[in-house]
Amino acid sequence: GHLLVMDKDPAAIAVAKAMFADDARVRIYHGSFADMADWPETTGGIDGV
Repeated sequence: GHLLVMDKDPAAIAVAKAMFADDARVRIYHGSFADMADWPETTGGIDGV
């Protein structure tokens, strides 16, 4: 599985990218919950928010 990280704050995204740069399980998106349907990892559904 993957951990999907999402935030609308560009500074938070930068911190997340720095923290998880070496973790292939983590996917980081700049956006809102409304954008989740467009993420490739959510095509088969998600287990929780």
